[in-house]
Amino acid sequence: MGRDGIHVNAVAATAAIAKVTQRLRKIASALGSKYTAVLSLPTAESNKLTWFDSGTPRQPARPVFTINATTEREVITRVKDRFAEAMLRDETEPSLLPVLTVAANALRAVWVKRIETSGGDTPFRALSPDYAAWKRRKGFDSRIGVMRGHMLAAVKGAQVIVRKA
Repeated sequence: MGRDGIHVNAVAATAAIAKVTQRLRKIASALGSKYTAVLSLPTAESNKLTWFDSGTPRQPARPVFTINATTEREVITRVKDRFAEAMLRDETEPSLLPVLTVAANALRAVWVKRIETSGGDTPFRALSPDYAAWKRRKGFDSRIGVMRGHMLAAVKGAQVIVRKA
């Protein structure tokens, strides 16, 4: 049996992928400037998440919503996974709303991971020893921000809505 070789022009493939990445970054920049993403949460959980992220006079801020290099990589990866093949195949740019919806859902996934892992890529300031001991005694989840799991469940199940700013 003979074998046929497939030759790939690596230079052209790399250039095409770089071009798609550049186009996707441009599209993603519209999120926040021209469009906003909203998580539809119950009011009580939304309020908790707001003070959890911003802090209070008695509690330090736990930066769930920080956008950093890790967040950016995750969003770009998810958008590329979803749209890059079609963009490479026919060189058409996808509609902005679906791209931003995928990007916003990727952001939510990062935020969920941060709550699940007590900060993950943005480590949260530790609980006070007294409060951590109280949580253990009461049988609550030891993770920061996850006492009964209501806020985490709300973020996991939240509908992501992308709309013009």
